Amino acid sequence: MKIDEVIDLLKVNGFKEKKFIKKRVIYNQKERKQETQEFNILEFEFVFVNEVETELYIVEEKDSLFTYEEIEEFNIKIAAFLTFLGNSPIKYNVNLVLLCPLNLKNLDEEDEREVRYILGHERNKYNCRKIFLDTANQNFEEELSILPSLPINVQIENLNIGYGGLLEQVKLALGEDLYQELNKFDEEIDIRSIVKHLNVKGEGNE
Repeated sequence: MKIDEVIDLLKVNGFKEKKFIKKRVIYNQKERKQETQEFNILEFEFVFVNEVETELYIVEEKDSLFTYEEIEEFNIKIAAFLTFLGNSPIKYNVNLVLLCPLNLKNLDEEDEREVRYILGHERNKYNCRKIFLDTANQNFEEELSILPSLPINVQIENLNIGYGGLLEQVKLALGEDLYQELNKFDEEIDIRSIVKHLNVKGEGNE
């Protein structure tokens, strides 16, 4: 299960599992009295928040492609949860990570249309960011590297490799496909922006 790798990565980066419990008062007609009842306002199995509780990850995995109906159901649950948050920073930093096999490189035309349609949900950031990770990717590290707010570990033996050498290390860390996708947005990569999201390790910089 690839979900274990995602959970391990979140924990390594300081995220902890959390239940969001609220209390409400109900009237017990049989006993003819009011009672306090606890309920979970975010009904997902795997929910993680960072240490200062400004960012939240919800992780779901499925052995087939998520359906439109399933994603809409997730949306409804998250929308209901947000109504309890007021101005909490978490309200603006909810990430829904959806792990499923996409097999983008081995699809016929009809299946590719279906996958692209489902992936279109990533553009809808209302309520939360939606991030699909391809569990069929043999190099799952490439998938993990796209998670927002989590640093990418880059091992460099010689820190005096210059701009070009560092770009090559970035390409290795991200994977060729992701690197090229990111490179489409700008003719020249802003290396300072990229380095902010890297944990660069090497001699004298452990």
